[in-house]
Amino acid sequence: MKLEVGIFKDPQKIEITNAWEVILEQEKTPHKITEQPDCPIIVCDRIVPDWLPEFMNNGGICIVTEANQNLLPFKTNFIGHAFVEYIDLTQMDSERTRISCSANIFKGDGLGIINIHENRITKSGIIQDQYPVFLYKQFGKGGCYYSGIPFSKLITGLGDTLRVCPYFSKFTERIVSVDKHNIIRSLRFILIRAFNQIGLPYVHVWYYPKKYNSAFTFRIDVDGVFGENLINISNSALKNQIILSFFINKSMCEKDQNYLFRISDRHEIGNHADIHNLYSDYTSNYQNINECKMWLDQLGIKNGPWFAAPRGMWNHNLHQALNDLNYIFTSDFGCAVSGYPFFPYIAGRRMKTLQIPVHPFSTERGEIWLKESSKVSMGSKCAINSFINIIRSCYRQNYPIMLYSHPKILGTMADEVFSNITIELHNKNIWNTTLAEFAEWWILRDKFNF
Repeated sequence: MKLEVGIFKDPQKIEITNAWEVILEQEKTPHKITEQPDCPIIVCDRIVPDWLPEFMNNGGICIVTEANQNLLPFKTNFIGHAFVEYIDLTQMDSERTRISCSANIFKGDGLGIINIHENRITKSGIIQDQYPVFLYKQFGKGGCYYSGIPFSKLITGLGDTLRVCPYFSKFTERIVSVDKHNIIRSLRFILIRAFNQIGLPYVHVWYYPKKYNSAFTFRIDVDGVFGENLINISNSALKNQIILSFFINKSMCEKDQNYLFRISDRHEIGNHADIHNLYSDYTSNYQNINECKMWLDQLGIKNGPWFAAPRGMWNHNLHQALNDLNYIFTSDFGCAVSGYPFFPYIAGRRMKTLQIPVHPFSTERGEIWLKESSKVSMGSKCAINSFINIIRSCYRQNYPIMLYSHPKILGTMADEVFSNITIELHNKNIWNTTLAEFAEWWILRDKFNF
């Protein structure tokens, strides 16, 4: 039996999410789709195989998400169905995590915390109705980790909303509705635990070349040039040994297009669409991408097959259009805000266009948020502290550090911000790179097989 994870697929194919493929491809952990008990670890979404009891009896470990008490081959202490906004995954190498979904709740000893009475104060030291996220059932020589939360649907689902952003206590932006990176990290923890439990190593490929602990990139969404602000950003970044990835929006830059020629050719230039918006349909998204590409080509501005979605908004038709136009990557906080890159699946088919999560803090959104919440402006000190907070949080978790901003505010404080970022990166084992270079590495890594 090989050291690999078996992804059990319901033969009737009633529901297919491809979430486990996303996780295991991201990790580069050996895996395969199977209907047989031919791997030491089997993962399932809701539907479990008929041979599961014998598999566990013989020492196999199964991981079941969206577990249903009527489908599991053992008795559970099922409490009921609950609507849950946040769960605590700190016991699973993660953190407080927004899931905003309904789930089956089970009672027992386990990992993580579900509190079905949210946003309540504790009175008289009495804590009501707290239940584990994952439970474990010993079964013969093996066993089963199970959770009633539909993690696979959360990882692959669509949707964004205005909410507090990761690594901040109050700052809000319109971002992906659930914390996919935290969910993936917690499932990775369960995988490692399952392998260790049967005395096998967890095998995966490290995320960076040359033993780096993280990678750093900074992108600029050019939603308007704002005069010399754009040039200040270009020059200040180079002065501080940072190569940027600029994403140009046609409709918001046409009237000041001469400034675009002054961006140093050491930086990267990508596509930020023609109209600064997302469309529901495939054709409009396709045309919106292509119009910007043709305009940049007509201007003679060197640009690559790299995209960042206007307003951070993302849907399947946008990604399918990028895929069909042979774009190497897109980076959209309406899809993911932290963690590692991945290749999305649409209708069961893996896309070749990579999705690179980006943190949604920008000086421009920070300015709006501060004026709305505190009636003050975004100063350089606040901007610097915010970027450094993200750097430290991502570095601590070995995540890529993907920052972004715009010319309007950052261009007025670029040198101070970039110099402080460079100081923060110094003496840390971080690969200072660009989005295109990082995508090239990730695609090369993806081709590696054991």
